[in-house]
Amino acid sequence: GVVSRGIGTGGNRVIEGSAKNNVRAILRSNRVVTANGGVSGRDCENAAIGFKVDPAIVAGHNVPFLFSGQVGGDQVTGGTTEPPVGSGNLLANPGFESGAVSWSASSGVITDDAGAPAASGSWKAWLNGYGTTRTDTVSQQVTIPAASGATLSMKLYISSAETTTTTAYDTLRVQVVSGGSTTTLATYSNLDEGTGFVTRSFDLGAFTGRTVTVKLLGTEDSALGTSFVVDDTSLTVS
Repeated sequence: GVVSRGIGTGGNRVIEGSAKNNVRAILRSNRVVTANGGVSGRDCENAAIGFKVDPAIVAGHNVPFLFSGQVGGDQVTGGTTEPPVGSGNLLANPGFESGAVSWSASSGVITDDAGAPAASGSWKAWLNGYGTTRTDTVSQQVTIPAASGATLSMKLYISSAETTTTTAYDTLRVQVVSGGSTTTLATYSNLDEGTGFVTRSFDLGAFTGRTVTVKLLGTEDSALGTSFVVDDTSLTVS
């Protein structure tokens, strides 16, 4: 189905079903994340890192738990972790698993909200998807050492309620800001909607030896939202 934040109004808006809305309502208050997300909680049973989750909510979902604790009467442990930075990755917190750390972002963009999937772990950058006029950004400043080449990569999932096959109403721009100048590496839109994450790579060879800002700029119009979900970013040199 369409990944939507379900905030727009009007009969032609596509919003989430009641089951997902229930999950999202719980998420807002207790940081419970299900359906391709982790499970955590502020409402702990004791001083340890336990949590209480209604088993009916997580039933039937493949849930990677980030902490140990109680789900119903069962103990659950284990979990997913931040994708390894690796010796060549210049981006900090590349999979967003540390939350809004090292990145500058619009409110609500870096999230573990279960309404949209993550490529790995439970956190991601979710731009737009509201079905209302909105601009979202997420960016990180990084120094690219002198090298023969540099490559920016990310996993991108696009889900849209738009029905047009010709007009890009909602867009995501991948940009590099250097010395006050902004270069747009690629532009994606509702026309690029897919069924899962696709790895996108960009040549940053022109920016080696500089300190730049890698930026994602998402915009959508007043109806029929498009979600741009980004995860597992990397910037490497060669």
